[in-house]
Amino acid sequence: MFVGTDDEDTSTGTHVASETSDAQVTTSASMDAASSVGAITEDTSAESTDGLRFDLPSVEVNSACLMPALDCDAYINDDDQDLGLSLDLEHALGLNCEGGGVKSSGSLELAGAPGSWQVVGELGDDGSFAPRHGTRAVLLSTGVAAHILLAPQEVVAKTECSQIGLPCPSTDFPEAYDLDELPPPLEAQALDCPPGQPLPGPGDCSQTIDSQWGGEPRLAHDYTELRFVAEVPADAAGITLHAAFFTAEYPPRFPTGYNDLGLLWLESEQWTGNFAVHPTLQLPLAAEVLKDGFDHTGVDPALASFAFAEHAATDWMQLRAPVLPGETITLVAAVFDVGDGQGDSALLLDDLRWDCIAPTLGHR
Repeated sequence: MFVGTDDEDTSTGTHVASETSDAQVTTSASMDAASSVGAITEDTSAESTDGLRFDLPSVEVNSACLMPALDCDAYINDDDQDLGLSLDLEHALGLNCEGGGVKSSGSLELAGAPGSWQVVGELGDDGSFAPRHGTRAVLLSTGVAAHILLAPQEVVAKTECSQIGLPCPSTDFPEAYDLDELPPPLEAQALDCPPGQPLPGPGDCSQTIDSQWGGEPRLAHDYTELRFVAEVPADAAGITLHAAFFTAEYPPRFPTGYNDLGLLWLESEQWTGNFAVHPTLQLPLAAEVLKDGFDHTGVDPALASFAFAEHAATDWMQLRAPVLPGETITLVAAVFDVGDGQGDSALLLDDLRWDCIAPTLGHR
């Protein structure tokens, strides 16, 4: 109900939170609640006793699903060359930031060849792969992550991929980084998980890993991962992050079994398995099966200025999985080569947060 005005200021516009705010305001009636994970609240930063005043109820803030502060990854030290368990990677992902977001129960853990992960800014120069929250994202690669940032001509000049007839970028790390089994709790075996029923045991509820991971012997070549453990807040119903998948395997080595895989594994009482599944096509992030799901292939402006030029990539995708309040979950992001260790693939990750709207996954 309208209760007052000021002759000098009759503006009724609301405004969106600034880059350092962890709250968000929206008046759009068409807002998609299923994909909005920032909490809705009133912006009181510019409140005054003057101007329009409305008798409106306050909107309760659900603190569990507030966005991390946009300036969280501004704490990154560009001179830090330590490839260990760096806070830089945590903050670039959106983990353990001030304000909202996901807080882990311990440090972010990394496994893989040195150099296979890196904090990055925007990939390319047309905005397609700009970070989704803040200014930095995390890149996991089956090769040297820094090679991906190189211009196409630099990749050819500075690496050996083109000299031996392989698509660039391409790095084959030593056999010590080739695994014949995925590290626990990851499990390739397909698991039937009927909706609303207790999980029947260890396995992959998405049924996407076993069918895509081929080869004889079957090896996860150049395996690299990051993982963390976290306790789910009382009001959270899901976990979400954005990912994009890149591969040099497509199109030059398609379809010959070099089906590199990107995984997001959630170990939860609600869901166990890979939720790195294309949100509209319901396809796993696999180099060969995504042939009709890549948003960028060949001579594409989005890829033209960095190492995956003339290869293939998806757009950013928001990937979501259900959790139970109060439980302790493990989340693992991983990527590995299939068939051999040549022809690099990569996962770009950003905007990790809790989701207060329960997502639906295809228990099958």
